Amino acid sequence: MIPALHTHYISMGVPLAVENLLPPQMAIKLQLQQRSMVVKRVKVFPIESIVRGYITGSAWGSYQKDGTVCGIQLPIGLQESEKLQQPLWTPSTKAQLGGKDENISPAEGTLASIRRGPFLSSCGTLS
Repeated sequence: MIPALHTHYISMGVPLAVENLLPPQMAIKLQLQQRSMVVKRVKVFPIESIVRGYITGSAWGSYQKDGTVCGIQLPIGLQESEKLQQPLWTPSTKAQLGGKDENISPAEGTLASIRRGPFLSSCGTLS
């Protein structure tokens, strides 16, 4: 856990109110204890923060087309799976269930429409 990072996670284990409803068999409690966590409902921030150290996958496909990855110009002549000179932050949108995530440029207007206070600028820095 990162101390300053605020997430939906509250604690590991079965909540006491649920544990009190369970039969006294120890095996059931032990199984649930190892597979449970308490969380809080939060609003989804619809960005996946991707940090790329190598030119591979969808980044390689994009690079082959126009020499860029998420609008970021890269050096000519890179080879597939080559290590990048420095990591790239290449966020993508988070699609609804069944949809496809879309890579977006950190400078693109799409990010501005998703912006929620200081969170977006922090995503790239924390990533």
